[in-house]
Formats: sequence, structure tokens, C-alpha cells
Amino acid sequence: FLVVAWDRTPLISQDIILENGETATRWGYLMVYGLFLFPIISLLVLKLWPYFKKPYAYLDENEEAREQAETYQSGEAALYGRYLAIGGVLALIISMGLMLARLNPVIVLLLGLFSAPLTAAGVGLIAYDYLGRVRVKRPEQNLLIVTGFAALLMIGLGWYLRFQLYGPLLILFSLSVLLVLFENRQRDETEKNFSLSQADQFVLLLVALPALITFTIEIVFLRDVFNARLNTIFKFYYQAWVMYALAAAYAAWRVAAWGWQLAPFNQPESELEPELTSSRKTGVSAPTFRPRPQASLSLGLAGANGGNVAYRVYSGAPTIEPETLPDELDEEARDAEKYVQNGPRRPIWRWVWGLGLGLLILSGLIYPLFAPYEKTGHYRERQGLNGEQWLTQWYPEDYAAIKWMRAQSAKDPSFEGPVLETAGPDWFDYNRVGVFSGFPVLMGWPGHELQWRGGKANTREEVNRRVQDIDIIYSTNNVEQAKALLQKYGLKYVFVGTLETGARDGRWYDGNGQPIKKNYPPEALAKFSLFMKPIYQQDGVTIYSF
Repeated sequence: FLVVAWDRTPLISQDIILENGETATRWGYLMVYGLFLFPIISLLVLKLWPYFKKPYAYLDENEEAREQAETYQSGEAALYGRYLAIGGVLALIISMGLMLARLNPVIVLLLGLFSAPLTAAGVGLIAYDYLGRVRVKRPEQNLLIVTGFAALLMIGLGWYLRFQLYGPLLILFSLSVLLVLFENRQRDETEKNFSLSQADQFVLLLVALPALITFTIEIVFLRDVFNARLNTIFKFYYQAWVMYALAAAYAAWRVAAWGWQLAPFNQPESELEPELTSSRKTGVSAPTFRPRPQASLSLGLAGANGGNVAYRVYSGAPTIEPETLPDELDEEARDAEKYVQNGPRRPIWRWVWGLGLGLLILSGLIYPLFAPYEKTGHYRERQGLNGEQWLTQWYPEDYAAIKWMRAQSAKDPSFEGPVLETAGPDWFDYNRVGVFSGFPVLMGWPGHELQWRGGKANTREEVNRRVQDIDIIYSTNNVEQAKALLQKYGLKYVFVGTLETGARDGRWYDGNGQPIKKNYPPEALAKFSLFMKPIYQQDGVTIYSF
């Protein structure tokens, strides 16, 4: 997709097309999902902070992981990574050459699609091997610098390719997935029934999935009759909106509960039971704190090991004085005791965060509050939920005839049958008889008929033919021609109303300010009385029947 995005040339494969027009901007994305992304990103920061603070803390907390890091040797990962990276780059170069030569677009498409993931997988394996070799040395600063550089590189590449969401969405997806993997790997076996860690993992997956979906439809969309991406966008955006909303609701509670010490972070004075163990750092005996099982309660803190249960606290008992702790006390145990003594520190950021979330929620309420006010003309024009109200206002004569048709059909179901009414462009007042009477008509909105039937060539020909035949039936003076076309389509009724006679200007106007309406000659409309029977005549509307 890098090749296609660079050249901006559409490569079409039957019903799927790679995007070659304008993509969503970061501001457009924030307008749709900004309210949800604020608490979601806040939760990610809360979960990631221990990793940025101590990226290799899991080596201290996991004996097996530390041993693996100390004995790691380069293996197949690096070798396969090189092969994949070289293959991806070669595929990229070949696809660019074929594209510049304007050769087979299918091959260009396939090579362009596979070059990026192949290269990314290869680089990822090489990076995995490198980190495996150096992590025992714990180059924390270098790791953070490289990570930040990679993030900026992805964002910059997106700007270069005119794909502003490229970097942000990849970062959001990658961080969510990595947090799920890290937490699942490090969670203690005794915690696997249920914990905040598991709830967090589920929500992180709710974040990763819409990020992946919205990223994909920036590149590929399903081709419909409009040959545009609007239907793909709004249909998938609806699903992403629901998942982001669910994740944001949980994330808002999670961050607020941690910041304001709400449940389960609001435990009173607690006690840790000391036990003499060997310090992991110093190798000397020092008291570590082991929880009493009968009183334990998970704090659900974002732990440096990727899990949520960093320490356990116990209520209803006196605390240990700091001066009684030996100098060799493990740093993690000291942190636990500080938490017990003083509670977690909650700086001013929580109030700034709360204010930001409140402003976003209030901003989101602007539309539902003011849109009805503007739509109804400041509540001077009652709209209501009656979908027929506009018809009674603009076409009262037609509406009376349509209600008569419905009444006859209710008395005698056999009365219903195919009816002819004039046809015209979508989104105008055409097809009002078919919609409000329930009777089948020869043609509804042509554009929608094409859209829902796949926009195939034979469908397009049929739709165009029917629209032309409708105009011929109404406009011709040749009785036999009109009669033959009515019998061809098996039509039982002909509706001659306001739109067919042009008795009233419609609500729609063309680019020159002229009303859009049919102009069938009166003498042509009068021919129906020569071979059909009028069954309804009132206020200029006539319904003919065979």
C-alpha cells in the first residue's frame, strides 16, 4: 500500500479498490472519536508509565525471565528477519519499477500490498533479536530514544504519503496489543480467574480492533455504484464508534478511580506482613512483605511488570513505622510500605484531566441540544415523527389519491397491483406513490436501484430502459405504443398526479434556479382515457385502470 499511496493511482480488483483520493485527516478523526480517545489515551499512559519508568523491571520480578535474558543467543529470529526484510524491500523495488513502467497492475497491487508487511515483520524480528541480546545490559535510555524515534518516523512517513493517520493509528494499535501480551505473560497464576488486569486486556482489545479497522479502510474500500469510499467509511465508522465508546467508558472510570482513589483504590490503613527473604538486588537477608491471604484485596495498580497487581494491602491493622525498616530493604518493598503509610500521590494533573474530560463531554452535548433547535426553525416549525407530513403539505391532491388506494387495498387485497408513476433523480419527490401506497411501481429511485443491485452493466441498462419507457408512456401520443409498453411490464394502473401534469412546482431546483419537474403534454396524458378506465378523479389527479 506504500506504493499505491505514494503514486495515488487506483489499482482496482473487481470489488475492492485502493484509495486514491482524499484520506481522513487527524482533525476529522478527532472530531468523530476525540471524546473517546481522550480517556483511552489516558488509560494507555497510565498503563505505559511503569514501562517507561523501568523498562526492564520484569527481569527483577521474574527469575525465569532474568535467566532467559542472561543466556539469550542469536538464533533463527535474526536469520528469518533478514530474509523477510530483504524480501520486502525487493518486492517494494520491483513493484515501483513495474508501476513506473505501467505494466501489469495486478502484479503491482500484490507486490505493493505484501512488501510493507514483509519488511515490517523482518525488521520486527531483527529488533527482537537485538533486544534479546542487549536487554541483560539494560540500556534503558537508548531503548526509549529508539522507541520515540520510531514513533516520530511513522508519523512523519504518514505526512509524506498524505496519510495523516498512518502513524497515530499504528501506534495506538501496537501499544494496545503489546500491553495485552505483556500483561497476560506476567500475570500471576493465582490471578487468572478475574482481576483488573483481565478487564484491562479486554478493553485494550476493544481499542486495538477499531484502530485496525479504521486504519485499513484508509487504504482499501469496497467499491459500489458510486465508486467512492463513503459507504465503506460510514458503515465501518459506526462499528468503530461503538467499540471506542465502550472502551472509553471503562477507561474514564479506570483513570478517575486511580486518580481520586475510588474503589478499589480507596483502602484505609493497612498492614503488610514481613517475612525474611533474600533480597534480589543485594543478596542479603531483608524483610519482604507477604500478604495475609484472608484479608487480601487487589489494588489494581499499573505494575512495572505489565500486570495490574503490584502490591496487596490489608485493612484494620496498625502500620509499620518507616524507621523500623532495615537499610537493605528491597526498593519494591519500600515502595509498598510508602503506599501503605501515605497512600498513592495524586498530583494536580488529575484535576486538569478531569476538567478536560468534562469539557469534552459538554462539547459533545452541543449537537443534540442545538441541532433540533436549528432544524425546527427555533421550534417555530413543528416537525414531529409523521413521515407523510411533507406529502400533505406539498402534494395534498396526490396524498388524497394515495390514501384512497390504500383504503381500497385494505378492503380488497386483490385490488393491489403494479402502478405506473413518473420517475426522476434520487433524493427528490419521485416515487411518492410507491412509497406511501405500498403498491409496486415500475421504477423507484434509479440510483438506489443500481446501488442495491451491484451496479452491474446489465442492471444499469435495465434501469435506464425503464426510465426511458416511463417517459415514453406519459409523453407519446401513440396509443398503441403506450398500450404495448404498459402490457410489456404488466402494469395495472397509471397514476396521473401533480408531478405528471406539472400542476405545481416541486421543492427542488436545478443549477439555474428552474424547478425540476416533468413537462408531459396534456394531450399525451389524455390518451389514457381512450383505452383505460378512470377509477379515481379528484382535484386534478386521475388514476386509470385496465
